[in-house]
Amino acid sequence: MIRNMLMKVQNMVRKFLKDRKGESHLLSVIGMIAIVVGILVVVSPTIRTNVSNMVTNALNTASGFFSNAVQGK
Repeated sequence: MIRNMLMKVQNMVRKFLKDRKGESHLLSVIGMIAIVVGILVVVSPTIRTNVSNMVTNALNTASGFFSNAVQGK
């Protein structure tokens, strides 16, 4: 099931890269990638933990960056 979905996403990405029709293709590809990632995160606890750690790390880095920018460092 997941393999078929990944193949569909891969085919959509290939079609998008070959065909420059417009933004609607870009939005559909991004949507499909978001759906696949969402399913994988829900299904696998390990991936869920890794994604949570990545988001937390990115937010902490951004917070530190903006705090340093405000303080003039």
